Amino acid sequence: MKNRYIYLSLIFLFTATSAMAAPVADAGTDQTVLDREGDGSETVVLESSASTGTIVGWEWKEGSTVISTAVRCLATFPVGSHTVTLTVTNDLAQVDTDTMNVTVTALSGPKQRRNLKDTPGANRFVRPLDLVWPTTDGEADICLWKDDMFAAASLSVDDNTVPNHDWWIAQCNLYGWKMTWFVITDQVLNGGSYYGPWSEFQQLADLGHMIQSHSVTHQGNDDVRPDSEMIVEYRDSITAIESNLTGATVSTAAWPYGKFNRDVGAMYYTAARGTAGTPNKPELTDYLKTASPSTIMGKDYIDSVMLGTSGISWMGNDAYTRGWISSFTHLIQTGDLDATASNLAYAASFPNLWVGFFKDVARYGQERDTATLA
Repeated sequence: MKNRYIYLSLIFLFTATSAMAAPVADAGTDQTVLDREGDGSETVVLESSASTGTIVGWEWKEGSTVISTAVRCLATFPVGSHTVTLTVTNDLAQVDTDTMNVTVTALSGPKQRRNLKDTPGANRFVRPLDLVWPTTDGEADICLWKDDMFAAASLSVDDNTVPNHDWWIAQCNLYGWKMTWFVITDQVLNGGSYYGPWSEFQQLADLGHMIQSHSVTHQGNDDVRPDSEMIVEYRDSITAIESNLTGATVSTAAWPYGKFNRDVGAMYYTAARGTAGTPNKPELTDYLKTASPSTIMGKDYIDSVMLGTSGISWMGNDAYTRGWISSFTHLIQTGDLDATASNLAYAASFPNLWVGFFKDVARYGQERDTATLA
């Protein structure tokens, strides 16, 4: 009788353990995306992190074709409807499946890219160096910048830098400018008063400034990390900002140390900023890694885009005339505040210099570069 009791108990224990450990596959919600580049296909993120159980294996398939064996992946689908099946396996060799649908819609009308993710290899147009309109009716000319401004600039701050917030607010109020803070989201709550809290960034947002992504963890090797890690890095940064700040929407980034994953980045951001370089030539701008000098509105840079001259010889001679200064800074030390304020005042002395959000300048440039005359 005793042995029979032990036997039944073991059966019950094994059955209960198996039931508790059974995996549950979750392939995510259906996705409908636009073929934004008009090339007949579009890339999406397949994400199975909502699956439960002690899962040791993943398999994504369309029909009999294996797409990936990772918990999350990038997958490219042609225009049309696609059924994707996720199969998960746990440590007891139990399996479960789930399906989701991906619909890629064909682009209609003129081609308009979500971002220009390929580094330009040749001029897209001839950059006009003046504001003279054609004298003959029917001829076209390029309006390089918003409201036909002569050149463009954007101001941004990396790494949260809360100690400078009040100073920047005062400077922007002097000139009616708005700027972008690129925030390391993991540091807002965990990095002390230099990096947060979220209420500091809500105040900036309420004043009309923009909060965008500088990644979750700010590592220096994002160009060689696996796609699966970069999906989390970019996606979770966006989620953190949009869930903690009322009214915030994130579509641009500043790459930590200038390192990034181009293919994954193009999935989440319409434009992104580098951490070094010259002004951007309008006809040769890589919108997923804009050149970005760390000297905020330095006179040499302003002169190069507004006057065609510069104290830096290779930036003169119209090399960057009518370009875009995508400038940024980190913490400005007390001893450097006056010099930075002087740079800002010099930039403000040019009424036909458009000082806009990084996001807005990048969007204007992309729409201009891909415009089609009917």
